[in-house]
Amino acid sequence: MDESSSPQNRKSRRSNVLMAASLELSGTSVPVKLRNLSADGALVQGDKLPVEGSAVLFRKGELSM
Repeated sequence: MDESSSPQNRKSRRSNVLMAASLELSGTSVPVKLRNLSADGALVQGDKLPVEGSAVLFRKGELSM
């Protein structure tokens, strides 16, 4: 079973989203799929993802966070 969907393992509630976006780290942009999101983290799918806990910037069109 995938423990990432188990609410007792999380500090804050996660919202399911399925969104294509880009992830920026050290001047490099990588296309990703954002699977879910919370105040404390996100579940991201993609190739060549950074190490868990890395500071990154998500971009979707003009929106960035």
